[in-house]
Amino acid sequence: MMSQFEEWFQLQSFYLNLRFIHGERLFIFDAQDGYVVQAVQIAWMTWQEQQKRIDSKSECIKNLVVQKNNEFNKVQASLLQIDNFFDDQRQTPSSRQYANFIQEIYETLRGDDQLQEPQTCDHTMAEKSQFGDLHRTFECIFCDHKTTEAWVTTHE
Repeated sequence: MMSQFEEWFQLQSFYLNLRFIHGERLFIFDAQDGYVVQAVQIAWMTWQEQQKRIDSKSECIKNLVVQKNNEFNKVQASLLQIDNFFDDQRQTPSSRQYANFIQEIYETLRGDDQLQEPQTCDHTMAEKSQFGDLHRTFECIFCDHKTTEAWVTTHE
C-alpha cells in the first residue's frame, strides 16, 4: 500500500517542491514514527483514511450489483414460468390453476430474502435541519440498508 501511496504522491503538483526541499529524505519511513518528513506523514495518514472509505464503498457497490443481479435472475425465472404456463395450456386454465400459478410466481419473486437478516452498513446517514432533532427513515445511497433512528442535528 505504501508503494501505491508513493506513486500517487509523485503525481501531485507539490511533489517537485517537496523533493527539492527534502531531496532523498522525502520517502524515508521509520517503523516507529512513520515518514520522517511531516508533510509526507500527514499525506500518508490522510491517504490511508481515504483508502478505507474507498474500499468500503467499493464493497457496498459490489454487494449492490450482486443483489440487483439476483433480483434480475428472479424476474427472468418468473418470466420463464409465465411463458411455460401459457405454452403448456391446451385448454383454458381453471381458477385453481391460475391461483397456483400466481402463488408460484410470487414465491419465485420473493425468494429466500425473508430468511436473511437485514444487512447493515457503516455509512453515515444524516439529515440537516434548522429545527434540531429529526426522527425519520434514512436510506443509504450505497446499499439497501435502511434505518429508523433519531439523528441529532444542530442548529446552523
